[in-house]
Amino acid sequence: SVQIPTSIHFWMLWGLSGAILTGAGLWLLFLVRLTAARPHGALFLLVLGWLLAAAGALVAEANYLGLPTPPRPRLSTAAAGLLVDYVALALLLLTRLFAFEAFNTQPLELDFGMKCYRDGCESQNLSFEIEFNSFGHSSQGLLVLFLFPAVDTLFRRCSGSLACAGPWASLGMVVYPVYNTAKRAWLHSKGFATSSFFNNAMEWSMGAALGVALGVYAAAVASPHAAV
Repeated sequence: SVQIPTSIHFWMLWGLSGAILTGAGLWLLFLVRLTAARPHGALFLLVLGWLLAAAGALVAEANYLGLPTPPRPRLSTAAAGLLVDYVALALLLLTRLFAFEAFNTQPLELDFGMKCYRDGCESQNLSFEIEFNSFGHSSQGLLVLFLFPAVDTLFRRCSGSLACAGPWASLGMVVYPVYNTAKRAWLHSKGFATSSFFNNAMEWSMGAALGVALGVYAAAVASPHAAV
């Protein structure tokens, strides 16, 4: 298995990162109020930052009370490999999102510019519109949560059936990225960069980011001091 090579410093860094992201989210919300932009990106940073900060706060409380530090999150080698692939995809999406001049994007609004196909451009390439597909994409990314053994521990406290279902559910996280890539490459090979691949993949990747944050939060909650 792969263990993150840190101890208490990992949790301190996790909490600090959460505080920074929360601050960034609040600042972006202020910008949203000034520009009347969509608040989706700012709200995502707020939720992600809160989860990171909450995990760090749990560990800080344990140290203050003299309780054992929660164990560091552990992942199997295969699960760690999937997360490396996810990071690569996220970097690709961010690069595309911040390509202002080439695609006229609006990162604050998660707007990838115009959605163009062979017969022309038809609409904005937006992530997280109020529709079922957007929530469906992000929920599939959220399945990364089940890669964390701490989640399995929490499920076993509730139900053995839930613990058995977790590993199978985690397999679902790879379905949509493969489907999305194959579909857009087949239908829009000549206009892939302006297809809906990017806004759909961004919805999935943001769900995966929340899943990772929840997985590490579960590692703090599932620790011995939290079970008392």
